[in-house]
Amino acid sequence: MKRADLTGQTFGWLTVDHFEKIITVGKNTKRTLWSCTCKCGNTAFATTQDLRQGKVVSCGCKKAYNAKDRIIDETGKIHGFLRVKEKAGSDENRRVLYRCECLLCGKETIVSGKALRRGTTKSCGCLKVENRKTLGKRTFKDLTGKTIGYLYVESRAENKYSQAGNQSTMWNCKCLLCGGKTVVAGTALWNGHTRSCGCLHMSYAEKDINDELIKLKINFYHDYSFDDLISPYSTMPLRFDFALLDDWGLVLALLEYQGIQHFQKFKDGFGDMQREITDPIKKEYCRNNSIPLYEIRYNEEIIPALHKILSMVYNTSYDNTVPSEQETA
Repeated sequence: MKRADLTGQTFGWLTVDHFEKIITVGKNTKRTLWSCTCKCGNTAFATTQDLRQGKVVSCGCKKAYNAKDRIIDETGKIHGFLRVKEKAGSDENRRVLYRCECLLCGKETIVSGKALRRGTTKSCGCLKVENRKTLGKRTFKDLTGKTIGYLYVESRAENKYSQAGNQSTMWNCKCLLCGGKTVVAGTALWNGHTRSCGCLHMSYAEKDINDELIKLKINFYHDYSFDDLISPYSTMPLRFDFALLDDWGLVLALLEYQGIQHFQKFKDGFGDMQREITDPIKKEYCRNNSIPLYEIRYNEEIIPALHKILSMVYNTSYDNTVPSEQETA
């Protein structure tokens, strides 16, 4: 089974730096151990289970165990179609309640933080009413100008068709978290399955690249895919970290940040599928379609490497240096 990658995620006072090793707990139980950095600056090690269950929230410093530090403040966030305005006390089970504004109809409602985070409550209730009204009907919902999750819908994009011939209405969206742009299916927006351009799940390296592209005002998409490049393990398309575009939205080149697992073999099989299967498929697709594919490797300085790639793609110097030739796939 593929191991979840927690790199870059934060749990309590701990930010996960990198995979450390596989340890054995008890007789036959194995756990994934992660190296983390605590807010106080110390290094700590914790398993996936302990991090997710909140059993380990710091390196052991006392401040991290203050009850207030364990409360997740949802104020100002957007969950589904609800924008959280302020705290509204607590319920009989001592769950924190929030006063929220529904982005669909403008009404206010009180929702627990747990219901917001789990996605069990996505609106003031008007979403269920509308779904009942349109049940069994093929209706078109114009999402232009709406803010759903962290995505602002700018305009309608070209429809996509699956291999079975099913049609999906696509929308051009701007991410309010990072300013990046992405194309999302209307059903994914409406159901709350896609809440950002992907930056919520970015690694530290991808976040650095994303921020630099925005800073340089580069036209790009994060987490880009093609309809005819499907994963051999599912019906979902394979994705590239970044697509670099021209002013009209044409893909000029693709860019991948490649971690160490793309080049080295690990005993537990970490990265085997990417290194041996999906990476070659992506490179062959780019060769067959004459799309330049650039890589920034884990042992490179990210920003200088990015500047060299941008200089080659856009024929403009971004770092006041003469870029060296780089092999493209």
